[in-house]
Amino acid sequence: AFVVLLFTANLAFENVGYKEAGPTSRSLMAILLESNHLPECIDIDSCADAETNAESDDAACRDDAGFINYLTMFYCTFEDFHVVCVLLMVMLAFLMIFIMVSVTDEFFCPSLTTISSAFNLSNNVAGVTFLAIGNAAPDLFAAFAASANGSPALALSAVLGGTACVVTIVLGVVSMVADVHVRTVPFLRDVLMLVASVVLLLLALLHGAFDWWIAGGFVLLYVSYIVCVFVVRYLYHRYAKKKREQIGVVDDDDLDVEMNEDGDIELGEMGDLDDIDVDEVLLLSNIRSWSGAPSQEEDLSALANKTRAENLKEELEQLGPWIWARIAWKERSIQGKVSFILLSWLYLLENITIPQTTEEKWAKPFAVLQPIFGSLLVMLAYDFFNAGIPVGSMIIPFWPLVMTLVVLLSVLILISTSLTKPPPYFKLYVFFGFVMSGVWLYVAAVELVCILRALGRIYGVSEEMIGLSAIAWGNTVVDLVANVMVAKRAFATMAFSACFGAPTFNILFGLGISFSYVILRDGWTPVVVDLTKVLVTTFVGCFVALAATLLVVPLSGFRSPAKYGIALLAIYMAYFAVAMVVELGYADR
Repeated sequence: AFVVLLFTANLAFENVGYKEAGPTSRSLMAILLESNHLPECIDIDSCADAETNAESDDAACRDDAGFINYLTMFYCTFEDFHVVCVLLMVMLAFLMIFIMVSVTDEFFCPSLTTISSAFNLSNNVAGVTFLAIGNAAPDLFAAFAASANGSPALALSAVLGGTACVVTIVLGVVSMVADVHVRTVPFLRDVLMLVASVVLLLLALLHGAFDWWIAGGFVLLYVSYIVCVFVVRYLYHRYAKKKREQIGVVDDDDLDVEMNEDGDIELGEMGDLDDIDVDEVLLLSNIRSWSGAPSQEEDLSALANKTRAENLKEELEQLGPWIWARIAWKERSIQGKVSFILLSWLYLLENITIPQTTEEKWAKPFAVLQPIFGSLLVMLAYDFFNAGIPVGSMIIPFWPLVMTLVVLLSVLILISTSLTKPPPYFKLYVFFGFVMSGVWLYVAAVELVCILRALGRIYGVSEEMIGLSAIAWGNTVVDLVANVMVAKRAFATMAFSACFGAPTFNILFGLGISFSYVILRDGWTPVVVDLTKVLVTTFVGCFVALAATLLVVPLSGFRSPAKYGIALLAIYMAYFAVAMVVELGYADR
């Protein structure tokens, strides 16, 4: 399969004239004869080299986008303790991945669902927009951070490596733990769209650079895909409604939920659990749980007789029991207590910087501190402490004005809210919770990219291999755990479909948005990414897995057998073994 795909693609691109398109356009065979591309930065062997590198004009070489310059840390700070430094860097990388997962689960996804409910978006629109962003948030922010900090190859390889992991490892495990039965039209639609996305990505790399029309076209294609899905669903619902009217069915309360051939919920006579469109069902349940039921009305007459000072005094008296109830120490297992002790500092930082996005999690002490510490995080992350407002010949620092305003805002929140009941303007908290969770995700993604890029330069590993392995594996863990849990709860169809929807979003929308931003920022300069042999191997691995899925699932009666899950795992191991051989240079020998 490897040889057939390589030769077929090579002949196809030669025949359509890609070799005459320009000096940057190449065939696959020419790429296989080239050596892997490494960043054109100075070789670092000492502390002096690291300090010289830190002053480089190339942002990708300086490695100063994060809070720590890890190359200087390795060669200077830990000059005689390199092993200790590497262990610290690896631990920090795992911490960044954990932070991205935690923020996405606790703040980002709930805020998206609450916003979609507040704007009265339909379940379909919310499912393919807000929920898609929520599921792919770690991949999206990692790709954007890598692209914005001079490593587009790292961004592309992370997305492509994540695609290979999801369509093999995650899809294989889902097939092994559950009986997957898919519908014909949604299955073919999702898989073929992902195949088209991977093909377009390969064509863009063979073109030699991501021009503005390619990056923008990726985003436009994904939006067009969503619009087409909506149109088909709308037409089918109209058709189904007419059919129900023809047979005299008008009372929807007498009908159960059933999935149609397009993968949507319709009103029918019988419904099977595996056939339910779980995206819509889960969305409704999440909206109910995350939005919070209306709290009981307080005794307004009693409150009217109390001054604000008396209310604040009562809240201070209740603060201790309230904090102890929030911790719920007695209810925690031993593992939960250990986890709380180790990670309490992280939970505290998250809660004093990210506004709560659900009413039942309202916490006034955190709400009072969030404007102050949230503003500090934003100014620290985006280097606003050095920004200023020009007034004549002077430049007034920006941060004192901001801190004055946020302190006044905190005082306003302190005197205008209660300890347990959210204020009427709680929807503003949801919006700012969405913004601040995005800031957290971006900061963690930038730090993760800097750590892995530094480790790659230290040990001579290409950015492509780092993206295909470390970043791809870290982001895939989220998909693996979530999809397996959903599949075990009898929702195997949804878990199976998610293995195609998320990679499509990451390739078209994630890379499209990331590269479009870089192109606009750099004055319409195209983003250049070399198509190395490691990336070619990954493309072939993706095509083999997708082609096998398109063949095996229909031949199995549109089911994914457990044995096929084992085969998918074997495909990934074979692909990654070949990628390692190519990366280490044995293929050249």
